[in-house]
Amino acid sequence: MSVKFVLGRGGSGKSTYILDEIKNRVKDNEITPVILLVPEQYTFEMEKRMSKLFLGEEKDKF
Repeated sequence: MSVKFVLGRGGSGKSTYILDEIKNRVKDNEITPVILLVPEQYTFEMEKRMSKLFLGEEKDKF
């Protein structure tokens, strides 16, 4: 298991990069767990973005 830190300024695409990585792992049927840590005040926003990530055909697969 490895740890990957994604660092950068606000608006540089960190969240988009992370969500794309998670989506790719799900598509590839990756079984290793993914732990996404966000500050408590951003939990609801990240949950909304994660739910939007798997709309349409992909949502029906899981």
